[in-house]
Amino acid sequence: RSVVIGEKGNFSFENIDLNANMGPQTLHYRLNWKNPAVISAHRSLLAGVVNFAEDGSIRTKVDESEVYFKEFPFSFNQDHLVTVKDGNVQIDNMVLTSKESQLMVNGTVGKANDSLVGTIDNLDVSVLNQFIKTDKMRLGGALSANVQMREMRGNNILLGTAIIRDFEFNEEQFGHLYANAILPSDKNIHFRGALINADYYHESATDYNYKYSDPAKKTRVNTHMKDL
Repeated sequence: RSVVIGEKGNFSFENIDLNANMGPQTLHYRLNWKNPAVISAHRSLLAGVVNFAEDGSIRTKVDESEVYFKEFPFSFNQDHLVTVKDGNVQIDNMVLTSKESQLMVNGTVGKANDSLVGTIDNLDVSVLNQFIKTDKMRLGGALSANVQMREMRGNNILLGTAIIRDFEFNEEQFGHLYANAILPSDKNIHFRGALINADYYHESATDYNYKYSDPAKKTRVNTHMKDL
C-alpha cells in the first residue's frame, strides 16, 4: 500500500505495513513504511498504544520509534503523553531526538485557549537543501529555536525566536543569524533579525527591524549598523 501527498505527488509513502491489536479499551499498533526519496532512503517505524478511557478521553504514546529524515534517525522519548478530550489536544513532554538534535513540544491546542511551546535544539539546517529546487541556494548552520502559541488580550499570538549558529549561504560564512517574530491573529506581523559576527558577538552586528501592518500600506524598515 502507498499514500501520496502533494499536488505533484512529490511525497509517496510506500510499502506501508500496519499491525494492530484491539482490546476492550486499548489499541496496540505497529506501523512501518518506506519514505519518499526526498525525505530518506531508510524505512521508518512507529509503535505505541492508544487508550480509550471511560471519561471519553483518548490517551496515546509512542513506545518504539525510528523515524528517518535523510540519514538521521529520530526517536520519541518514553515518558510523553498525548491526551485528546472535549475538542482539545494536550501534549505532555513530547521529545524527538536524533544524535545532538532535539525537538520538544508541550502544551494544549483546541477549543480552549491555545498554550503551546515548541523548542528546537541544534538542528542541522543543511538538510533543507534537499528541498530547495535550485543549486544556487545552499544553506548551512545549526538551528535552535523557541516557538510559543498563547492567548493574549483575547487573541491567539504566535511568538518565535531562532538563531542559526555558524550560518552559511552558498558555502560563505556569515556568523550567527538571529530572528524573532510575533504573529497576532489579526494578521499583523512584527519581525526583528540580525546577522552577528561570531568573533565580536555584541560589538559587531547588522540589525534590521521590520514591521508589517497592512498590505495596502507601505512597509517600514529601520536599519542599524554598528562597528562593521
